[in-house]
Amino acid sequence: MPRPANYPLDVTPRFTTFEQGRLGQGVAPVGDIIGVIHNGEGDLHAFVVFDAVREVWKQLYTTTAYADLIDANVVSIQEQTTGLQPALADLHTRVNSLQQTCASLQQTCASLAASVAQIVSFMGVVIPAWTSRKEVEQGDEMGVARQSADALGLKVVFIDDRQVPGFSQDDVVAIDPPAGTLIARGSTVTVTLDIEG
Repeated sequence: MPRPANYPLDVTPRFTTFEQGRLGQGVAPVGDIIGVIHNGEGDLHAFVVFDAVREVWKQLYTTTAYADLIDANVVSIQEQTTGLQPALADLHTRVNSLQQTCASLQQTCASLAASVAQIVSFMGVVIPAWTSRKEVEQGDEMGVARQSADALGLKVVFIDDRQVPGFSQDDVVAIDPPAGTLIARGSTVTVTLDIEG
């Protein structure tokens, strides 16, 4: 928004261009004027001195108008921030509530995970879809998707099969019972491997 031509005057009703112009109004030379600035004795005319003083008053008036604008802006900002305080307090309360809810959900999830682990432990284990002898013995690289037979508590019997098409050395050709079957820990799984030769 563009500023008024006489900024900071005429922005508020307290400091106007009209009032600034009225400062020292009516002061004019009195009597004979010998010089424009000096009288016959060489002294400055009183109106010349007063005119300089009046300019200082005008500058002081303008400075006071700036101070008035700063004050008005500070009051406005204080009013705006005061109005935001209840909303910020409410937001803070909601954030705390959400944090407590998240903490409660984390505890619930941890409890459910422990329960599922107990159920799986009680019921047995699911045979992974191992793809190689190494996975049967050591699990996949992360040990997450396909845990080793030992980690699952399973016994393994390996059977070798020669040159099965589409398989390489030590690839798993078959698993009995098949992958995805739920069996008790300690059960025996038969794994058929391809051997070249």
